[in-house]
Amino acid sequence: MTERNTDLSDQVPLRIPKAVALYKQALPLVFPGLAVGTDLSNRESVDSATTTYTIWYDPVTKKNRRSSAADGYLWAASQQRAKLTVLATHKVDRILFSHDLTANGVVFLPTNGSVSPERGFEAFAAKGVILSAGSLASAPILERSGVGKASVLKSAGIKTLVDLPGVGTNLNVSQLP
Repeated sequence: MTERNTDLSDQVPLRIPKAVALYKQALPLVFPGLAVGTDLSNRESVDSATTTYTIWYDPVTKKNRRSSAADGYLWAASQQRAKLTVLATHKVDRILFSHDLTANGVVFLPTNGSVSPERGFEAFAAKGVILSAGSLASAPILERSGVGKASVLKSAGIKTLVDLPGVGTNLNVSQLP
């Protein structure tokens, strides 16, 4: 049996430690008052952590590569499963929850718009649901699922399952290109 590696953040050794050090020194200069740390999970004392080395040159394939959840869970040889189906031309619309608010499935849609969200397809998970839609898509999926600030959900006509006011509030779109 192959051991499953659950730490996806350091799949590839850090290739440019001096560049990361310079980057971390520059962040507080650009964003005064910003605390920079190394642990993305430590939210008590860190405002920012960095993963600037997620793109690296692979001398074996002679291509630039990007470390991602897909590298760790979908493409890695140790993660291949006979029962795994990847629907590349589909997107998750919302998460389904059981009566005890455990995520147990998703509603998904083809990206060509041929199916309305009200008639989306449902898929249920045997073990768990992982939401990995990035900083721009994760919050809207949670909100469409009923997880978010109650007043925002109510104004959108969505039943609140979990009043979680922080969903989507810290994205600073003024910094986006």
